[in-house]
Amino acid sequence: MKSGMPLLTIISAIYPFIATAQYNTTPWPNGECSFCNGTYTQPNVACVGYTDRSVFCCTGYGICCNTKYAIAGTVEDPECGNWARSSPQLIPDGEFVPASFSGSPVQSSCTPRMLPAAVLKELSGNGDPLHVVSNQPIDMPGVVVGRVACDAIGDFYAYISDNEIPASYRMAKISPSGATLYQRDIEAKIPGIKITAFSVLPDGTAYVAGNTSSRSGKLYVITIGKAGKLSPSIELQTKLFAATQLVAFPSGELLVARTLDTKPVTRLFDSHGNLLKDIYEPEDEALFRRAETGELSASGRWGNKAVWNGDAVLGSDGNAYMLRAVNPALIYVIAHDGTVVRKFSVQSRLPGLTPHTLRAAQGRLAISFVQEGMTLGLIRLTSNSGEDIETSSSEDPGAYPGLPGCYNGSSFSFLSRPDDSAIVITVAK
Repeated sequence: MKSGMPLLTIISAIYPFIATAQYNTTPWPNGECSFCNGTYTQPNVACVGYTDRSVFCCTGYGICCNTKYAIAGTVEDPECGNWARSSPQLIPDGEFVPASFSGSPVQSSCTPRMLPAAVLKELSGNGDPLHVVSNQPIDMPGVVVGRVACDAIGDFYAYISDNEIPASYRMAKISPSGATLYQRDIEAKIPGIKITAFSVLPDGTAYVAGNTSSRSGKLYVITIGKAGKLSPSIELQTKLFAATQLVAFPSGELLVARTLDTKPVTRLFDSHGNLLKDIYEPEDEALFRRAETGELSASGRWGNKAVWNGDAVLGSDGNAYMLRAVNPALIYVIAHDGTVVRKFSVQSRLPGLTPHTLRAAQGRLAISFVQEGMTLGLIRLTSNSGEDIETSSSEDPGAYPGLPGCYNGSSFSFLSRPDDSAIVITVAK
C-alpha cells in the first residue's frame, strides 16, 4: 500500500438531526420506523447515505432509521434554483422518488433530472483500496459533531455531543489508544456560546471559535492548552458571523472564514483579536456571483455552499490551506501575514462528487470528494502545490472518506459510532 490516503468528514453542521444518524452506523431493521416503509413521499423526510445501498432516513424531529436502496445520487437542474441540488435523491428498487429539498419541490414548476451517482463498484476501482487495519473503542459515549483534528503525535480533538435532548457539548482530546485526555465545557466559560470551528497546532494547543447568538452577539476564540487549561477568550473585532473554518498560526495570527449572506468572507486577526486583513480573491467574487444566482447558495443562514462546505488546515510548511468546495476543488495557500502565496485546483476522478474535507501531512494534502450529504466517495492525495500523488477509495465500513478523522502521511484514522454505546477510532491504510 502506498503511503497516501486521506481523511474526511461529514456534512453534519448543516442538518444537525442528520448528523446523529450518520455517526450511528448501527443497522436498524427496515420498517422499524413507520416512515421508512413505502415510497417516501412525506416532505419532512431527509435521507443520507453511507454507501450506495445503505441510507439513513430522518424526520424533521430527529427520528431516524436505516433502509436499503439500489443506488443514491443527486439532482441537478440549472432552472430549479437552490432546492434542486441541495440533497441526495434516492431510487428505491430502481424507482425515482424525491427525498428532501431545502425548499419545497411542490412549490416549484421544475422537473429535476437524475444525474448518475458514483457507485461503490466504480469507486473501488478508482485508485488504491483503503483497508481497515484496526478498531479502537473510545472510553466515552456520545456523537462526534462536525470535523476532527489531530496534533503531531496523533492525539484526536473533537467536538462531542451527549446525544440527549437538549444536547450538551464538549471539546475532547483523545489519545490514539482511545483514552480521554480531557473534556472541556466551553459554554461554562462563555454562557450561550455556539462552537462552529476549531484548529489544533502540532504541539497540541487547540483554538476554538464560537459566537454568542444574541442580537449583540460576539465572535470569540478560546485557547485550550496541551493539558486542557482554558486561557482567557479572545474577542475578534469584526461584525458577527459564525466562523466555519479556523486556522491558528504558530505565530499567533488567526484566520477565519465564513459567508455573510452569500458572499465569501476570509479575515486575518492578530493574537489579540484585532483585524489585520480582509482576504477576497477574484475567485471569491465569482463564487459570490454563482451563489447569487442560486447555484451555490444554501438554505437559511448558511450562505455560500462553496465556503461552509469547505475546510481549512495548517500545512506542514506553516501556511494555511483553505478549500473552497467546488469541483474542481479550489485551494488557497495563505501565509501568516495574509498573503495568498498560491492557488491551485484538484479535479475529482469521478463525476458527481464534491470536495469536502482537507487534511495535511508532511509535504502532502489529502482531499476527500464525496456524494453530497453522504460518506461515500474517494480521497485524492497531492503535494502542497497540487501535484497528483495517489487516489484511494474504500468499501470497508468505518473507512468511508466522508467520516471525520485524521491523516498522518501513511494512514487515516476515522471516528465513527458502530453501535449505540461508544465512538470508535478506525485506522485504515
